Amino acid sequence: VLFQELEHRLAKQDVRLFKKTAVETVVMDNGCVAGLRVNGETLPYTDVIVCTQLPDFIDLINGGPTDYRSRLSTIGFLGNATLVMRLNHRLSDTYWVNITDPQCPFVGVIEQTNLLNESHYGGNHLAYISRYMDVDDPLYSLSDNALFDLYYPWLQKVFPAFRREWIEEVMVWRDPHSQAVVSVGYSDTIPAMRTPVEGLYLSTMAQIFPEDRQMSNGVKFAKQAAMCVLERKRNESGPIDEDRRRSCGV
Repeated sequence: VLFQELEHRLAKQDVRLFKKTAVETVVMDNGCVAGLRVNGETLPYTDVIVCTQLPDFIDLINGGPTDYRSRLSTIGFLGNATLVMRLNHRLSDTYWVNITDPQCPFVGVIEQTNLLNESHYGGNHLAYISRYMDVDDPLYSLSDNALFDLYYPWLQKVFPAFRREWIEEVMVWRDPHSQAVVSVGYSDTIPAMRTPVEGLYLSTMAQIFPEDRQMSNGVKFAKQAAMCVLERKRNESGPIDEDRRRSCGV
Protein backbone atom coordinates (compact mmCIF):
# COMPACT_ATOMS: atom_id res chain seq x y z
CA VAL A 1 0.00 0.00 0.00
CA LEU A 2 2.82 2.40 0.90
CA PHE A 3 4.70 1.83 -2.36
CA GLN A 4 1.53 2.04 -4.44
CA GLU A 5 0.75 5.44 -2.95
CA LEU A 6 4.34 6.63 -3.51
CA GLU A 7 4.17 5.45 -7.12
CA HIS A 8 0.88 7.29 -7.63
CA ARG A 9 2.24 10.57 -6.24
CA LEU A 10 5.51 10.33 -8.16
CA ALA A 11 3.66 9.65 -11.41
CA LYS A 12 1.72 12.89 -10.93
CA GLN A 13 5.08 14.70 -10.74
CA ASP A 14 6.20 13.16 -14.05
CA VAL A 15 8.82 10.98 -12.34
CA ARG A 16 9.89 8.14 -14.62
CA LEU A 17 9.90 4.77 -12.86
CA PHE A 18 11.66 1.63 -14.12
CA LYS A 19 9.95 -1.39 -12.56
CA LYS A 20 11.40 -4.90 -12.50
CA THR A 21 14.56 -3.47 -14.02
CA ALA A 22 18.04 -4.33 -12.73
CA VAL A 23 20.81 -1.74 -12.80
CA GLU A 24 23.93 -3.46 -14.12
CA THR A 25 26.51 -0.81 -13.24
CA VAL A 26 27.04 2.84 -12.46
CA VAL A 27 28.76 4.35 -15.51
CA MET A 28 31.64 6.69 -14.69
CA ASP A 29 33.83 8.96 -16.80
CA ASN A 30 36.92 10.79 -15.51
CA GLY A 31 35.85 10.46 -11.88
CA CYS A 32 32.27 11.62 -12.49
CA VAL A 33 28.94 9.86 -12.85
CA ALA A 34 27.91 9.49 -16.48
CA GLY A 35 24.80 7.34 -16.11
CA LEU A 36 23.45 3.88 -15.36
CA ARG A 37 23.78 0.74 -17.45
CA VAL A 38 20.36 -0.94 -17.66
CA ASN A 39 19.64 -3.91 -19.92
CA GLY A 40 22.78 -3.19 -21.90
CA GLU A 41 21.79 0.45 -22.46
CA THR A 42 23.44 3.46 -20.86
CA LEU A 43 20.95 5.95 -19.47
CA PRO A 44 22.66 9.34 -19.01
CA TYR A 45 22.50 10.88 -15.52
CA THR A 46 24.75 13.41 -13.82
CA ASP A 47 23.55 12.58 -10.28
CA VAL A 48 22.86 9.14 -8.85
CA ILE A 49 21.80 8.11 -5.33
CA VAL A 50 22.38 4.42 -4.62
CA CYS A 51 20.25 2.90 -1.85
CA THR A 52 21.32 -0.75 -2.03
CA GLN A 53 23.25 -2.55 0.68
CA LEU A 54 27.01 -2.00 0.56
CA PRO A 55 28.02 -5.33 -1.07
CA ASP A 56 25.63 -4.61 -3.95
CA PHE A 57 26.87 -1.03 -4.18
CA ILE A 58 30.48 -2.25 -4.44
CA ASP A 59 29.46 -4.47 -7.37
CA LEU A 60 27.69 -1.56 -9.07
CA ILE A 61 30.81 0.63 -8.97
CA ASN A 62 33.21 -2.00 -10.27
CA GLY A 63 35.04 0.70 -12.24
CA GLY A 64 35.22 3.06 -9.26
CA PRO A 65 38.19 4.01 -7.06
CA THR A 66 39.90 0.82 -5.84
CA ASP A 67 40.85 2.18 -2.41
CA TYR A 68 37.27 3.36 -1.80
CA ARG A 69 35.82 -0.02 -2.76
CA SER A 70 38.38 -1.75 -0.53
CA ARG A 71 37.40 0.37 2.49
CA LEU A 72 33.73 -0.44 1.95
CA SER A 73 34.58 -4.16 1.72
CA THR A 74 35.88 -4.14 5.31
CA ILE A 75 32.30 -3.75 6.60
CA GLY A 76 30.83 -7.19 7.17
CA PHE A 77 27.18 -8.28 7.06
CA LEU A 78 24.87 -10.85 8.57
CA GLY A 79 22.09 -12.42 6.57
CA ASN A 80 18.56 -13.01 7.80
CA ALA A 81 16.03 -15.77 7.24
CA THR A 82 12.55 -14.60 8.17
CA LEU A 83 9.89 -17.28 8.53
CA VAL A 84 6.37 -15.94 8.03
CA MET A 85 3.44 -17.93 9.40
CA ARG A 86 -0.09 -17.48 8.13
CA LEU A 87 -2.31 -18.65 10.98
CA ASN A 88 -5.98 -19.35 11.55
CA HIS A 89 -5.57 -18.55 15.24
CA ARG A 90 -4.03 -15.73 17.21
CA LEU A 91 -0.58 -16.67 18.46
CA SER A 92 -0.60 -14.28 21.42
CA ASP A 93 -1.71 -10.78 22.38
CA THR A 94 1.81 -9.36 22.03
CA TYR A 95 3.16 -7.58 18.97
CA TRP A 96 6.91 -8.10 19.45
CA VAL A 97 8.69 -10.73 21.57
CA ASN A 98 12.50 -10.72 21.80
CA ILE A 99 14.15 -14.05 22.70
CA THR A 100 17.39 -13.91 24.71
CA ASP A 101 17.92 -17.65 25.30
CA PRO A 102 21.19 -18.44 23.44
CA GLN A 103 19.94 -21.98 22.73
CA CYS A 104 16.88 -20.73 20.86
CA PRO A 105 17.32 -20.82 17.06
CA PHE A 106 15.55 -17.46 16.54
CA VAL A 107 15.76 -14.04 18.17
CA GLY A 108 12.30 -12.58 17.77
CA VAL A 109 8.64 -13.33 17.11
CA ILE A 110 6.63 -10.45 15.66
CA GLU A 111 2.87 -10.88 15.31
CA GLN A 112 1.94 -8.30 12.70
CA THR A 113 -1.81 -8.65 13.24
CA ASN A 114 -1.42 -7.46 16.82
CA LEU A 115 -0.27 -4.13 15.35
CA LEU A 116 -2.67 -3.99 12.39
CA ASN A 117 -5.50 -6.44 12.92
CA GLU A 118 -6.42 -9.40 10.76
CA SER A 119 -9.21 -7.55 8.94
CA HIS A 120 -6.43 -5.99 6.85
CA TYR A 121 -5.11 -9.44 5.92
CA GLY A 122 -8.19 -11.31 4.76
CA GLY A 123 -8.93 -12.61 8.26
CA ASN A 124 -5.53 -14.29 8.55
CA HIS A 125 -3.24 -13.92 11.54
CA LEU A 126 0.36 -13.20 10.52
CA ALA A 127 3.49 -13.71 12.60
CA TYR A 128 7.09 -13.66 11.48
CA ILE A 129 10.16 -15.15 13.11
CA SER A 130 13.55 -13.56 12.69
CA ARG A 131 17.07 -14.99 12.82
CA TYR A 132 20.31 -13.25 11.88
CA MET A 133 23.17 -15.47 10.73
CA ASP A 134 26.07 -15.88 8.34
CA VAL A 135 24.87 -16.97 4.93
CA ASP A 136 26.98 -20.12 5.24
CA ASP A 137 25.04 -21.14 8.36
CA PRO A 138 23.15 -24.40 7.52
CA LEU A 139 19.90 -22.84 8.75
CA TYR A 140 20.07 -20.15 6.07
CA SER A 141 19.54 -22.65 3.26
CA LEU A 142 16.94 -24.87 4.95
CA SER A 143 13.64 -25.30 3.11
CA ASP A 144 10.62 -23.41 4.41
CA ASN A 145 9.09 -26.48 6.04
CA ALA A 146 12.40 -27.72 7.47
CA LEU A 147 13.02 -24.36 9.12
CA PHE A 148 9.53 -24.37 10.61
CA ASP A 149 10.05 -27.91 11.94
CA LEU A 150 13.22 -26.73 13.67
CA TYR A 151 11.45 -23.73 15.18
CA TYR A 152 8.25 -25.54 16.22
CA PRO A 153 9.37 -26.96 19.60
CA TRP A 154 10.78 -23.59 20.59
CA LEU A 155 7.61 -21.81 19.53
CA GLN A 156 5.71 -24.12 21.86
CA LYS A 157 8.04 -23.16 24.70
CA VAL A 158 7.40 -19.48 24.11
CA PHE A 159 3.68 -19.94 23.35
CA PRO A 160 2.55 -23.18 25.13
CA ALA A 161 -0.91 -23.19 23.52
CA PHE A 162 0.52 -23.12 19.98
CA ARG A 163 -0.42 -26.08 17.76
CA ARG A 164 0.48 -27.15 14.23
CA GLU A 165 -3.21 -27.07 13.35
CA TRP A 166 -3.05 -23.27 13.56
CA ILE A 167 -0.70 -23.15 10.55
CA GLU A 168 -2.20 -22.41 7.15
CA GLU A 169 1.06 -21.62 5.36
CA VAL A 170 4.74 -20.93 6.06
CA MET A 171 7.02 -18.85 3.84
CA VAL A 172 10.68 -17.85 4.23
CA TRP A 173 12.33 -14.66 2.98
CA ARG A 174 16.12 -14.62 2.88
CA ASP A 175 18.38 -11.57 2.68
CA PRO A 176 22.15 -12.12 2.53
CA HIS A 177 23.01 -8.54 3.61
CA SER A 178 20.44 -7.75 6.24
CA GLN A 179 22.53 -6.24 9.03
CA ALA A 180 25.92 -4.53 9.01
CA VAL A 181 28.24 -5.94 11.68
CA VAL A 182 29.04 -3.09 14.07
CA SER A 183 32.48 -3.71 15.54
CA VAL A 184 34.77 -1.53 17.70
CA GLY A 185 35.60 1.65 15.83
CA TYR A 186 32.68 1.26 13.41
CA SER A 187 31.87 4.97 13.61
CA ASP A 188 35.23 5.68 11.96
CA THR A 189 34.41 3.45 8.98
CA ILE A 190 30.90 4.68 8.17
CA PRO A 191 30.97 5.90 4.54
CA ALA A 192 29.83 9.45 3.80
CA MET A 193 26.82 10.09 1.59
CA ARG A 194 29.01 11.91 -0.93
CA THR A 195 31.35 9.39 -2.55
CA PRO A 196 34.73 10.08 -4.21
CA VAL A 197 32.93 9.89 -7.57
CA GLU A 198 31.48 13.29 -8.44
CA GLY A 199 27.68 13.11 -8.64
CA LEU A 200 27.45 9.72 -6.88
CA TYR A 201 25.78 9.49 -3.48
CA LEU A 202 25.18 6.62 -1.07
CA SER A 203 22.19 6.29 1.26
CA THR A 204 22.04 2.89 2.95
CA MET A 205 21.35 1.30 6.32
CA ALA A 206 25.07 0.62 6.91
CA GLN A 207 25.42 4.38 7.49
CA ILE A 208 22.67 4.71 10.07
CA PHE A 209 24.70 3.81 13.20
CA PRO A 210 24.20 4.71 16.03
CA GLU A 211 20.52 4.96 15.08
CA ASP A 212 18.39 1.84 14.57
CA ARG A 213 17.32 0.40 11.22
CA GLN A 214 13.84 1.90 11.10
CA MET A 215 11.79 3.16 8.18
CA SER A 216 11.72 6.64 9.74
CA ASN A 217 15.52 6.76 9.83
CA GLY A 218 15.66 5.53 6.24
CA VAL A 219 13.38 8.39 5.19
CA LYS A 220 15.54 10.88 7.11
CA PHE A 221 18.69 9.65 5.39
CA ALA A 222 17.01 9.74 1.98
CA LYS A 223 16.09 13.39 2.54
CA GLN A 224 19.68 14.17 3.49
CA ALA A 225 20.95 12.49 0.33
CA ALA A 226 18.49 14.47 -1.78
CA MET A 227 19.67 17.70 -0.16
CA CYS A 228 23.28 16.77 -1.00
CA VAL A 229 22.28 16.51 -4.65
CA LEU A 230 20.44 19.82 -4.53
CA GLU A 231 23.51 21.51 -3.04
CA ARG A 232 25.57 20.24 -6.00
CA LYS A 233 22.86 21.40 -8.41
CA ARG A 234 23.24 24.87 -6.95
CA ASN A 235 26.90 24.59 -7.94
CA GLU A 236 28.00 24.82 -4.31
CA SER A 237 27.00 28.50 -4.28
CA GLY A 238 26.91 30.06 -0.84
CA PRO A 239 27.75 28.48 2.53
CA ILE A 240 26.65 24.91 3.25
CA ASP A 241 24.80 24.23 6.49
CA GLU A 242 27.24 22.53 8.89
CA ASP A 243 24.93 19.60 9.69
CA ARG A 244 24.40 19.03 5.97
CA ARG A 245 28.14 19.35 5.39
CA ARG A 246 28.79 16.52 7.84
CA SER A 247 25.97 14.31 6.53
CA CYS A 248 27.14 14.68 2.94
CA GLY A 249 30.76 14.07 3.84
CA VAL A 250 31.88 17.46 2.51
